[in-house]
Amino acid sequence: MQQALLVQPQQQAPLRYPIFWTICNLVNNIVGAGFLALPWCLKELKEGTATDHPAVVFLILLVLVGLLHGVSFWLHGRACEHVRNVGPQQGDTTYLAAQSLLPHRMMDWVEECGIYVAMAAALILLAIYRYKKPLFRAELGLRGVFFWILVALVFVLWFALPDPHNPAESKGNPADFRSSWRWGLLAVIFLYLPLSCQLHLMPLGILSMLAVLVGILSVLLALEPNHDPNRQLQESATNLVTRPAAHPPVPASTEQSTFQAYLKVWSILLVSLTAHYNAPKYYGELGPGNQLQNFRRAVCVSYIVVSFAYLWCGTMGYQMYGSDTQQDLLNNLSGSWKAPLTHGFYLLILWADFPKVIIGMRQLSGSLCRRCLNRQLTDQFELLLLIIASLGWFLPLTDILAVKGALFGSLMVYVIPASIILRGNISPQPSRWEVGLSWIVTFAGLLLFLTQAKEITFELAQWVTSGSHKKTKALFQFASM
Repeated sequence: MQQALLVQPQQQAPLRYPIFWTICNLVNNIVGAGFLALPWCLKELKEGTATDHPAVVFLILLVLVGLLHGVSFWLHGRACEHVRNVGPQQGDTTYLAAQSLLPHRMMDWVEECGIYVAMAAALILLAIYRYKKPLFRAELGLRGVFFWILVALVFVLWFALPDPHNPAESKGNPADFRSSWRWGLLAVIFLYLPLSCQLHLMPLGILSMLAVLVGILSVLLALEPNHDPNRQLQESATNLVTRPAAHPPVPASTEQSTFQAYLKVWSILLVSLTAHYNAPKYYGELGPGNQLQNFRRAVCVSYIVVSFAYLWCGTMGYQMYGSDTQQDLLNNLSGSWKAPLTHGFYLLILWADFPKVIIGMRQLSGSLCRRCLNRQLTDQFELLLLIIASLGWFLPLTDILAVKGALFGSLMVYVIPASIILRGNISPQPSRWEVGLSWIVTFAGLLLFLTQAKEITFELAQWVTSGSHKKTKALFQFASM
């Protein structure tokens, strides 16, 4: 019965692309929203740790996080090679196929914690193709593409709309929101729809090159000094009066501990350097030659390029705005003529990333659907998981889980690739240095996971004590009437 539900894609010769396109895609996947939070990281290090050289500390943290990410990429490539050659699902180098090398006992808790978003997506597909239709398809088709476009559009418009809980801020910059609406509508009609079917590496690489160039332009625009003399004199006079009062010297012990400051910066860097969800896709299309060697070479080049870009953006942004640096660098442009233009650049980057999001979610969903069928999930359990996944739409958990994604990112980036090497049946057997690096990466990932779990517990306690949970309770009572 289960085999009848599965429609396996036809076996085709895998595509092979030059390493250049992999580097372009990896750079674009790595450079994300955290790019514009890096100047704030230097401000946090300066004020939270009382160091006189925040750029040096930032560089050390950047190198450490980059090295750990690079090592986990190398280990993941090793697992992908095993899956491609002798794994239980030969030729399937998706992320979950690599995870299938792990014992089920280990994956029971890692899988539910680390990839719950993909599980929700898989269950949605399960509901769509539940009756009289094949569950898994090689291509989602037009309906599936429109479904993912709708999901992405909801998130884009969610951030573009004024915040109903903070109307003062929304009224302060009405042009920005109108511009976001206009850009969003044009992007959906002319960009998302025709280009959402680009699935292969080379056209994605072209989009990635465009997205990286647009990202550089947006950062340059944010770092360009304002040449309006009247506005500069007004800001200078205002800063002389308000800056001492707005930013009084507060000891680090009263504001936050030094460890918490380092942890915040580490969490942002963790997310800013993460691109593991599409790594098997890039590995599977690399060639010709030694596939694993080309994959690792692309990872090294990509992280070197991104590290230089991050260091430049962080230091230049902090030197320009100083203690007034916002967590999102574009917020420093609020009220400026540059704001609508930078919002348009940001939507253009989303457009270039959208096809890769479809690929990653489809691969994860398809593999997870197969795993769910193998485990014979009941209808009640599927419904329970759907309810848990939908709670994110009602509860204000976005701020709580933004411990910037480091909680689940620590599992996906560090623990899972290292665990594949340590516990998976890898052939040939891993060398001593691979085992040693895997233990180091696992320890770092678990330490970060436990630390972030503590932070989330603290945020949840604040959320309950503030009374916000009563609004959610009232919402559910209203919905049940």
